Order: sequence, then structure tokens, then C-alpha cells
Amino acid sequence: MRTSLFCMDCSSKPLVAQSIPVSRPGIFNMRDRAKWDAWKAVEAKSKEEAMNDYITKVKQLLEEAAPAS
Repeated sequence: MRTSLFCMDCSSKPLVAQSIPVSRPGIFNMRDRAKWDAWKAVEAKSKEEAMNDYITKVKQLLEEAAPAS
């Protein structure tokens, strides 16, 4: 679940900003470095692409969370 939320956070970044405003964090700051790398991977996406990816991920999470019938 935590990875899914991280994915959603990175998918929403292009909706908020066009580029990464800071340099890549150092090797010992693994959490922020992973976030920076994930954000950099989606930096070139358009707002529409980012929105579609975000919606798709939310739908996928809702399906996974739904009780099995």
C-alpha cells in the first residue's frame, strides 16, 4: 500500500510543477533520492497524461481494496 501511495504522489507531480526545483539528494538520503528519481521519471509528462495515470492508479487501488465477493 505504501508503494502505491508513493506512486500516486509521483504521478501527481506533473500536475503541480513543470520541473524539479532542487538537485538530486545525496546517496545517504535514500528516501528523498527515490522520490527525486521517481519525479524525474515523470517530469516530461503532460498534465493530461499525469491526470490519466493518477485516475487509473486510483481505480486500481479501489478495485484491490474492494472486498472479494
